[in-house]
Order: sequence, then structure tokens, then C-alpha cells
Amino acid sequence: METYWLRYRGVRFPLRVGETVLGRSPYCTVVIPDAEVSRTHALVRLTREGPELQDLNSANGTRINGKRLIEPCLVRPGDLIGIGSATLEVVAAEPNGYQDTWEDGLEPSLPTKRR
Repeated sequence: METYWLRYRGVRFPLRVGETVLGRSPYCTVVIPDAEVSRTHALVRLTREGPELQDLNSANGTRINGKRLIEPCLVRPGDLIGIGSATLEVVAAEPNGYQDTWEDGLEPSLPTKRR
């Protein structure tokens, strides 16, 4: 099974076995602080075929690549998930298993000690 991530505001959230819940509630896996987002808005579930996105009867709906999600559907790397004014990108891990955690791929520099 491939490894997938959701990228939101420069942070990557791993999609693990089970459900990744997206919403405004602090109890969600990915918290989206937006008044247009329901407390538990949508979820992503890993299946054998890949990640599946499902709307959780949210008030304002969920979009996949700009189209409103009507029923659960598989998402692929590069797909954009729209929830309220937020956009999350589906990302696949590199084939070697290494995944940068910083947006530009460069580790932030640490201050050096002065002597």
C-alpha cells in the first residue's frame, strides 16, 4: 500500500490506516479554522485502491478539483480538496519512502553557538 499525505498550509499530515477527519473541531485530525467549515466536515479513508474522500453531510459541502463531491470518491496525488476557503493537496510519498516535511524541502537552519 502506498503512503499518502495531505498538505495544508505548508504542513503535511500523513494518511494512516483508519479515518483522517477534516473539520473545524479541535478533535479532528486536520483542523481547519474557518467559519464555513463544519466541525466534522469530511474524512479520508485509506482503501486498497487508494485514499477515498467522503463528505460528512457538511453544511457547505466538499469539493474535489473544484467540483462538489456528491458521493465518496478516490483521490489521487495532485488532487485538490476544497473545504470552506481551505485547499488541501493529496501528496504521495517518494518511492524511497523519504518525505520532506518542510514546504521547500530544506531543513530550517539552526542558530549556531557563538564562542
